[in-house]
Amino acid sequence: MLDIIEGSPNDFTVFRQQAPVASDIRITLGENMPPNAIAERKTGNSLIPLSIPTEYTGVCTDSVFDDTQQWWTVHRNGTMMLRSDTKELQFTASELN
Repeated sequence: MLDIIEGSPNDFTVFRQQAPVASDIRITLGENMPPNAIAERKTGNSLIPLSIPTEYTGVCTDSVFDDTQQWWTVHRNGTMMLRSDTKELQFTASELN
């Protein structure tokens, strides 16, 4: 899309007729901030117990214009054992082999 925008950050022109879309063009003015991910462990301490559930909760935020999707993965020695597409993760380590 940069080929339809000409100029500098303080003085630019959008050539709408050259846009390859038939809908709105969204332009965000301002510095782009990186996404922010925060996770909190709700149970346990610094070690993951084998036989009782461990629970995490998390929030991921990005630009107000984006629909941020959050997911969790649990790995053991580089092998993914569990994936969850929810805001909270609960698992028992012994049940993951």
